[in-house]
Amino acid sequence: MKIISNPFNWLTTWCCVAFALMVLLQWLPITGVILMMFAAPYWVGFMPHIIAGAFLIDILTKKTSKVFLIIPFIPYAIYYVCFFLELNHIQKIESDLKAQNAIEILKYNPEIHSLIMSGNMTDHYKIPVSYSPNPNFPEAHFSHRLATQDLAQRARNTRDWIQIHSVRWYGFSANRFSSKKFNHISRLSMPEKPTKKILEIKKQEVDGKNKKLKNIKYSFILEDKVIGTAYSATYSALPIFPKFIIGCALISSAPEWKCLTDIRYQKKELDVFPNENNTKKYGNSIVAHMLKIEKYTEDELSNFKDDPDTIEIVNKLNKNKKNEKPEDFDEWGIRKDSLYQPNIGRNKGYPSLKGTIYTNDKGGAFYSFMKENTGKIVYLDIKGSNNTNGGKYSIGNYGVCKNRKNCSLRTDDYYIFKYENGKNFHSNNDGRFIGFFKVGEEIISENNYNKNDNDTRRVLTFIPKEKL
Repeated sequence: MKIISNPFNWLTTWCCVAFALMVLLQWLPITGVILMMFAAPYWVGFMPHIIAGAFLIDILTKKTSKVFLIIPFIPYAIYYVCFFLELNHIQKIESDLKAQNAIEILKYNPEIHSLIMSGNMTDHYKIPVSYSPNPNFPEAHFSHRLATQDLAQRARNTRDWIQIHSVRWYGFSANRFSSKKFNHISRLSMPEKPTKKILEIKKQEVDGKNKKLKNIKYSFILEDKVIGTAYSATYSALPIFPKFIIGCALISSAPEWKCLTDIRYQKKELDVFPNENNTKKYGNSIVAHMLKIEKYTEDELSNFKDDPDTIEIVNKLNKNKKNEKPEDFDEWGIRKDSLYQPNIGRNKGYPSLKGTIYTNDKGGAFYSFMKENTGKIVYLDIKGSNNTNGGKYSIGNYGVCKNRKNCSLRTDDYYIFKYENGKNFHSNNDGRFIGFFKVGEEIISENNYNKNDNDTRRVLTFIPKEKL
């Protein structure tokens, strides 16, 4: 084999040197952390293609023999053989799932059925209301409806647990993917118990030998009876153009400095709809296809009008709001029947509080309970919410200020859980603090950094049952 010129004059040689240098710099933790911040594993993963291109340039400029073309050709040839074999395998999986899935399981009727499923379909599908299980509320469900912005705001102003979310439409127009945010409509969500025939959709991931295939089984249950099943699937497929990850990263959970080389697989939604793959009408939802629930078009959402049932529910909420009396509220301005209120009672003769701890005035009931029982033993079964601070042995809320002097949104109240020997008392695996505790005095924090915030701390000392 004849080498036409000195290899050190080849562009390929210097591209290989640069590639090796970047791999080495990533392997060293000090320089690797810096490169990781600049997403080095992704662009270093592209360098094998640059090396292949450099081979072509060197051959075209006659710096080396055409025989060397086999070096980049072989890995690309192997890759695309694997790509087309996998593509054939995916098509077979799609055919099998199409054969299993029915064209229709049940035609959904909103006058008869209450649809319960994880998440919601109301943002994109013509369904007046759907429900998702939620054990945090007495109703055990959260309802989801589309509503005009004005109606949604009227509803949210009536209760503190009502939520509204923006709505965005996704679809294909002129063979192009497009999305659009609709500012005049919102998704209105609230605790609500279904009142019609229960049509529940349960999802379950099906275990299989192929780890790249994620197969989801949908069970359609009407009044506690399974009336049909359907399957959807995704596949972590080889991309059309090879994409690699080559580099190192800091794994915080271990912690360790881990290096790897891998293919950046592409998640592919499989076509599992039998016969009539009418995605324009039913979208990509297997539930919509099986229940024949049509998807909104962009024009239909642009001209959306409120459902009469949604208007009636919001009017009822506003009527109840107008009939409120001062005695319906606690000292913090929170309704006594609000779901933010903890369950206060007695356990073995001791004051008891169960529930979730919140921040701002919604956390007032817990603050008052602690203040009233300073120096006493209480029973607690509590958990912090998303907007509380703390960790495994403390809960901190902030801005619990109504009826308090020298308090602001920056004022943190920390509750530190301890054993009698002074060691930290940790929450359980669910993040709950459960047991009998002696409530310590409220102490103003002496931290000079945030002294003006008037932060407080209390120590809650765990008392074993045998010492009660």
